[in-house]
Amino acid sequence: MPRTKSPKTLLELSIAHVVQRMDKWSWKPIKLSYTISDSELGTSPLHQLPILVLEEIMYYLHYNDLLGNHLKWVISSQLTELLLTSCNEVQIRGYLKHAAIQCPGMKSMEFQRCRDNILDIDTSILQCFPKFQQLEKLEIAYTSVGDNSLEVFGTYCKYLRELDVSHCPAVTDAGIQRLCGDAHHLGEESGRIDYMWDNGKCKCIQILLVKGTSVTKKGIQIALQNLPSLRVLRHELVLEVLSDMHQLAFESNNLPLISKYSLIEIAVASPYTHGSLGLALLLCPSIVNVKIKGISGFLNSDLFELLSVASLCHLHISACPEVTFYDGVIPLLKAHGNLLESLKLKTFNDVDFHSISELCPNLNSLSIDNCVCCEIPVGEQDSSVRWKRIQVERPILKNLEVLRLIYSSLNPESLLLLLSSPSLRGLEITGCFELTDGILETDALLHDFQNLEELLVAFCDSLTKKGIDLLMSDKNSIKEMTLLFNHTHSELLTAENMNEWKDKSKQKNWELKLDFLCY
Repeated sequence: MPRTKSPKTLLELSIAHVVQRMDKWSWKPIKLSYTISDSELGTSPLHQLPILVLEEIMYYLHYNDLLGNHLKWVISSQLTELLLTSCNEVQIRGYLKHAAIQCPGMKSMEFQRCRDNILDIDTSILQCFPKFQQLEKLEIAYTSVGDNSLEVFGTYCKYLRELDVSHCPAVTDAGIQRLCGDAHHLGEESGRIDYMWDNGKCKCIQILLVKGTSVTKKGIQIALQNLPSLRVLRHELVLEVLSDMHQLAFESNNLPLISKYSLIEIAVASPYTHGSLGLALLLCPSIVNVKIKGISGFLNSDLFELLSVASLCHLHISACPEVTFYDGVIPLLKAHGNLLESLKLKTFNDVDFHSISELCPNLNSLSIDNCVCCEIPVGEQDSSVRWKRIQVERPILKNLEVLRLIYSSLNPESLLLLLSSPSLRGLEITGCFELTDGILETDALLHDFQNLEELLVAFCDSLTKKGIDLLMSDKNSIKEMTLLFNHTHSELLTAENMNEWKDKSKQKNWELKLDFLCY
């Protein structure tokens, strides 16, 4: 059932009380001075608390959009993670100066991520980073950081493991060189060759996100050649660079000496050169995650390059008009389906969900977007008996926890099959006319949606109040339910129905968030 609201723990009550009192506390501003003594620093009543409690207070402030005003109270010598996600430039400047003095052992730092607002990271902010020499994770995307910033990171943050500077247009190849590149030649004077050794120390990076920057092929190659532990490198040109490197080695007869890379994911996007995926895969034997998106001219034969991937666990194929489900996807699922944990298909016709459930029994996540279900299962298209099948138990995706069906046309049998998965925790169904009260009732009889925690149903105009009533039950675990409907096609979202569900949730004391929207 939706979980009954439990009494708040003493810790939760204490944190809420502490945060309420913060407005009444006084604070002496700290000026940036690394010679300042501890006794001169502004003190916080929270500094003696265990680190786990301090982090819980910070998360509470984050979830309640209070970080900007109150983060200073939790910055202490124990803190290893700093969230600056809802802070403006002025607040960030002050908090970083404070943290540079109080907690130079910081391990993780995250700035805001806002596509519509590029955060200005000025020189006064960068001056703090030489103090964070233990930093391992830095998320600073959608900001004004550039090559000088990466030079600072490459000089002082040699333990960095994760760096996200995606959508920072001022980052170029020179920044990548200063971050992780080898010492480079400065010039020759009086017969002596000088090199710069101060930066380029970030050799331990495992995750580097540079998508949406000004980095070119040269910068990608610098990263690949200087980061031996690199597992994730996100940029539009990674595939092309890997392919070019293989081709160059082949033409110079150096294939036996060519380096292999530890990347675990690769993305294929337009423009695409036939054969480049196969060449790139030869250099990356550890690939487990492949995304193929929006490529006109990408053929079934190109998709078959993935047959060589030994441990394919995550597959995303989107908007590739020449790739077909029967002749392209099915052979791949026959080869790797047993290993697949997540599968996303977008813009496919004749999708056979029986084959998916049969060939991919270990799927944890399945996303179907703008697809059309086939009327005749693939395995029977060449059979004379077709629908005169021997009745056998349909395979059930027993491990499926996340299912998304978005503006896709499914027959009732396929919908019943997918919703029969007993492990479902997250379910999103949008624009599915085939979803009816009867289908929900049939699957509820199988497992009562006992593990379901999050549900979003949008513009499914065949569903009525009866179907939602089935889910407003003591037998499932729903924490959050969102219903979106078009008022011209459904009478589900009447004021009476909404009030009835809210009243029931209140009477049952359920820990259930209900959102109703009508367009």
